[in-house]
Amino acid sequence: MAAVALIWGFAEATLFFVVPDVLLSLAAVRLGARRALLLSGTSAFGALLGGGLMMWWGANDIAGARAAVHHLPAISIAMIAGVEAAMHQPSWPSAMALGAFGGVPYKVYAMEAGAAGLPFAPFLAASFAARLARFSIAVLSARLAARLLGRRLSLNGVTYVVAGFWIIFYALFWSLMPS
Repeated sequence: MAAVALIWGFAEATLFFVVPDVLLSLAAVRLGARRALLLSGTSAFGALLGGGLMMWWGANDIAGARAAVHHLPAISIAMIAGVEAAMHQPSWPSAMALGAFGGVPYKVYAMEAGAAGLPFAPFLAASFAARLARFSIAVLSARLAARLLGRRLSLNGVTYVVAGFWIIFYALFWSLMPS
């Protein structure tokens, strides 16, 4: 499970378009909060690896990186331009942290950090904090939902509800986000 969490974190930080929160929330339901929080750290580390790659790509071929990322679901030119502007501000760490909860994929921040020439180590440190916070909130929310739903549903029933949530979430997200 740790390998899946690491690979998913890396993949979503690059060109995959389903967040590790899906895996982590299901792990929270099936395995418990403690194990899912450990997996959150593993996913955050995978995101650092992917973020580092995207940062390098943005620093070396921003036009190619932007073209590839723009072709992913729910990533618009306007979104990329907004992140580009944010990454040139001293407040880029808070913009990235807020973006983690606002529907802007981390890969866009990583790519634009490279293009902006941000220092590698501070960007990755801020990335780890932002990704870990996001993943931990997903885990704790799923555990809360499991406790509340578990009073009326079996473990499998709770798992189906959480999986259904993600199916509905992505159906809405991909249909409502401009691309």
